[in-house]
Amino acid sequence: MFEKKKFANKTKNWLLVLEIIKCLNESEYSVRVDCVIFEKICCILERYGTDLGLNSSFKLKKMYTILSNDNMIHEKDGLIHVSGDFKIDINKYSEKDKRNANKTYRLFQRIKDVSQVEMITTILYSYDQLIQNDKTVTEDQLYEYIIDWKKRFNTLENEVQTRELTRYLTSRGFISVDYSMGIKDNLIY
Repeated sequence: MFEKKKFANKTKNWLLVLEIIKCLNESEYSVRVDCVIFEKICCILERYGTDLGLNSSFKLKKMYTILSNDNMIHEKDGLIHVSGDFKIDINKYSEKDKRNANKTYRLFQRIKDVSQVEMITTILYSYDQLIQNDKTVTEDQLYEYIIDWKKRFNTLENEVQTRELTRYLTSRGFISVDYSMGIKDNLIY
């Protein structure tokens, strides 16, 4: 059974996830939030240091169920919607959590579809793994790590996309990867 006192901080931070979803759904050109996007939003928000109390997919499903049972979210046509009367008092959050929520929103605001979300989260996860062992990570190291992990990404199209997204994420401050002259630099178009 869910005890609100025990999970008070978690539920407060869960509302940040709902605020991100609400803002994405209100934005005309943003990706529409389904269960995959919901999961990735939670992962990215936690990556930045906002505690959602989620360290397994089981807890993520429990979070989704609790929010749904409390009528805070509902699913329609495969998309997640936040209840219309949902409001958040942003002043109750730390500056760090507000920054994390804004950074997560800005990242997802520019995503076009689920495959791009998967590529971005793969890049971020791979970067986090590599940076644990090295002080710097190159674009080539990152791409090699990714194709060792996910063999299906070993195509020219995926390499180009991976390098473009890596450069984008680096330019926006989400990761810090040293530039490598890769295959895209040798292509005319």
